[in-house]
Amino acid sequence: MTRLEDIQCHACHQLFGYSVDIPDSHRFSVYCAFCEAENVIDLKPFLRNEEKVFKSGNGTNTTQTIETGSYNFPNVLKGQ
Repeated sequence: MTRLEDIQCHACHQLFGYSVDIPDSHRFSVYCAFCEAENVIDLKPFLRNEEKVFKSGNGTNTTQTIETGSYNFPNVLKGQ
């Protein structure tokens, strides 16, 4: 379970926190603790990627970008 702090409600603009098991889609809904508006949170843009270089036996390199499973969150996550 991950604790997200400083989620900003799209309706009342108040900040609130939420604990969630982040789904594979990296997108989920939370309800504002103050005005009860539904906020959709998309964490996909904050997912850290890493480039891996694979070397073959014939001397060629292939680069692949993979998801690391960790995030680089902004100071405030804005609900949609």
